Amino acid sequence: MLNERLNKLRAKMEREGVEGIIITYIPNIYYLVGFTGSNGILLITQQEAIFFTDFRYKEQCVREVEVAETIIMKDSLLDEFAAHPLLKSLNKIGFEDITIRYATYSALKQKLTNKELIPFKNKVEKLREIKDPEEIEIIRQATQIAKEVRSRENFI
Repeated sequence: MLNERLNKLRAKMEREGVEGIIITYIPNIYYLVGFTGSNGILLITQQEAIFFTDFRYKEQCVREVEVAETIIMKDSLLDEFAAHPLLKSLNKIGFEDITIRYATYSALKQKLTNKELIPFKNKVEKLREIKDPEEIEIIRQATQIAKEVRSRENFI
């Protein structure tokens, strides 16, 4: 399921003419690689997916992030991310313009000189609108649980 999501995003990247995309919005990171923590940056290219986070999430990444390489940062997440060789090899880089914090965008723009940062407006969100078969099954199960709870006599 997650590989399919990455492949759909890669198709959108190719159509938009970007070599890579920076994902910073945690719900989108969860959707693409399964990470449930609260801090990280995901870099996706046509060939690779690399998830960057800090030491607090090392064990969690081992359990949750299967479709991306995980890099645990030692110091500043943004500084080490911006210095990564893969990112340095890219010229046209998409970013989530709707959800990225301005401070993060400004720092990336400053660190990624000679790179074209291209707004990638709502591309992941559009993928999230169409539910996978697994998501549909989870929704069905949740609906059934809700029905059972509501059918109890003491339900308020």
